[in-house]
Amino acid sequence: MTKKKLTRSKLVKKLDRVFSWWVRLSNTDNAGYITCYTCGKKVHWKKSHASHYVDRRHMKTRFDPRNVKPSCIYCNTFLEGNKDEYTLHLIKDYGNNILQELNQAKHAPYKIYTTEIETMIEDYKEKLKELDNLNH
Repeated sequence: MTKKKLTRSKLVKKLDRVFSWWVRLSNTDNAGYITCYTCGKKVHWKKSHASHYVDRRHMKTRFDPRNVKPSCIYCNTFLEGNKDEYTLHLIKDYGNNILQELNQAKHAPYKIYTTEIETMIEDYKEKLKELDNLNH
């Protein structure tokens, strides 16, 4: 039996999920807790979000690890990403040009192709396996 091909939108959702897991799991401590990028609160990775500085609708930055950081649900949802603190942390971590780089990227013409999405899914699945192997 042939495997049914997923639609592009379902592939993007699948990539969102694996990428989110990777963002959060790659930033956990030995007990599975992340530190919120914006407020510093410790929460279990399963009770956290992958927070985007530049909105997810911009595909060029949607899966850029510089743009996506682990966050507590409060900061990401109720504080809408806690952008002031997010900005300060980005500049501290990546330098003064990061905001310009991300903002230029979000406005650049970009189309993500199905094959690229499929490759990224497999790459992030592999990265998750590597993380799992490190923790066992």
